[in-house]
Amino acid sequence: MKLVGDYDLRELHRRVREANNITQFCEFMRQLDMEKLSDAYEEEKAHAPRPKQYFVGRAGKPTTSSEESNRREEHLAMALCNDFGEKGEVAHEEISELRFLDYQFPLKARRGDAGVGKVDLFGVIDDVHPCVVELKIDRESGLGDTPARALLEALAYCAIVEANIEQIAGEARETFGVNFSAKKPRLMILAPGSYWRGWKDKREAKDWRPVFLDLLKSIREHIGLHCHLAALHGCGLSMGDNNTKPGLRGAKCKLTSVRLDA
Repeated sequence: MKLVGDYDLRELHRRVREANNITQFCEFMRQLDMEKLSDAYEEEKAHAPRPKQYFVGRAGKPTTSSEESNRREEHLAMALCNDFGEKGEVAHEEISELRFLDYQFPLKARRGDAGVGKVDLFGVIDDVHPCVVELKIDRESGLGDTPARALLEALAYCAIVEANIEQIAGEARETFGVNFSAKKPRLMILAPGSYWRGWKDKREAKDWRPVFLDLLKSIREHIGLHCHLAALHGCGLSMGDNNTKPGLRGAKCKLTSVRLDA
């Protein structure tokens, strides 16, 4: 297996096919060099785009009708931002309060910023920690992206957010009345419970869970990023259109912690 030589964070999750291959992502994670990954994080921070504005104002609904768009991840992000915009119910071992401030959070400073996407959800944990949320869903054709790809994609976005945290914190204070005291973001991979159950039970993925947990631990030790794994339970998604905001169905929709060691 050959990894990307320079560990470019913008390319690692997209170009190395083993990161998103069911049978290979476990070995891919095992072979990651944490010193190189840490250096790549610092390199991304040093060359991060510098947008003029982050919170540009969202309508909370798609610009196309539900018939024209089946991008369920985007609709779920909007629904979470709509419903968790004022601290939704959380039953997470490491989090007391969670609030989503924005979806499709922009990171590009100009159209030509190659390999830079948008953060699915941007939020605040316990009124202190900015949080980069990588949202995943299981798909009718399969489980969707591997946890490894989700982690690496969020890692690249965390580096860009950290590089611009002073500006982001200032805008969050003015727009939402939120005061980030933490300068380093938290990383969260959030998915429906069915996504996590599917990967836990996927035999073809081999014994990936302890390797993934070791990787999370190494990221915290080498880069200083605290990573959360979270699942949505007790709710479904109502797709939106250009007249209707997406929403969460269910009387007991809550976010819980994910235990991969259980």
